[in-house]
Amino acid sequence: MDVTGKPQPQQCGSWLVTAGFDGKVRVWSTDKFILQTEWSGHQGKVISCEVSPRGRSIASDGRDHSVRLFGTEEWLEPV
Repeated sequence: MDVTGKPQPQQCGSWLVTAGFDGKVRVWSTDKFILQTEWSGHQGKVISCEVSPRGRSIASDGRDHSVRLFGTEEWLEPV
């Protein structure tokens, strides 16, 4: 747990990022598959997502022909 009580992964880099047909991008801790955060922003299905090489940002591509970029500051926001 971090100082705010939010579960944190036990191993460095143990995150899973998913793109959903519900229009959301989610970040999960793979230790126990606990949802860490989620973002909306696409008007429809999210087709894909990609994590930057250093893990500081996530780009997502939507069926609405838009690309969204999320940074590490947003990872710290509660779900």
